[in-house]
Amino acid sequence: MKKLIVLVVVLGAAMFASPSLATLIYSTGFESPTFTTGTVAGQDGWTITAGAGDIFTGTGVIAGAQSLKVYYSGANADVRKSFASQTTAATLAFKTTALITNRTSQFDLLNAATTRTAARVLFNGTGYITAYNGTTATNLMTYAAQTYDIRILADITAQTYDVYVDNVLKADDYAFYDGSATDIGTLRIMRYTSTAVNVDNVAIYSGLIPEPATVSILGLGIAGILALKRRRNES
Repeated sequence: MKKLIVLVVVLGAAMFASPSLATLIYSTGFESPTFTTGTVAGQDGWTITAGAGDIFTGTGVIAGAQSLKVYYSGANADVRKSFASQTTAATLAFKTTALITNRTSQFDLLNAATTRTAARVLFNGTGYITAYNGTTATNLMTYAAQTYDIRILADITAQTYDVYVDNVLKADDYAFYDGSATDIGTLRIMRYTSTAVNVDNVAIYSGLIPEPATVSILGLGIAGILALKRRRNES
């Protein structure tokens, strides 16, 4: 009995101390009334350094009634959102739709000063989702003109990051693009040349959100131990 109790406590502590309980520091679905249709610049702290970024409705919306569209407009698009600087760990989650597969969209986690790039993930112009391991681009998988769930887990202390695509680990312990990045405080979305990339359900956490399987396994472990305890009590 005592051993079972100890195991339950240990597994429970592991689950509830899990990075899945990391603190949410920013989230948006680009919905009204926080956002109105038109340029995203000046809305909820979003800025446009180059190109264009619009809140739109109708065809192409990923979730809800509105999404963000980032697109080339006289220059490659550069749309940003700053958040509280993180120095230990951070997670970025979002949904994105690449409308075509022969143009490049880029998602960066930068330091608060926007002078260093920690994590860099691209939907590149040759049909691959790519992540940088240091300054080396590595193709993770091919992609189609559809919506994907992307999650980037940055361990700032170790200066490494993981990339999940639709909850499947695709990049494991990749080195930061810039090894001198010691904090993360800016999301940058870029779109090169023509057409657009749509983005929605952006969430930024202080801490690491583990893969769903990790939490499921812990939960199943606790459930199994409790079931065994019940059977022993019944016998």
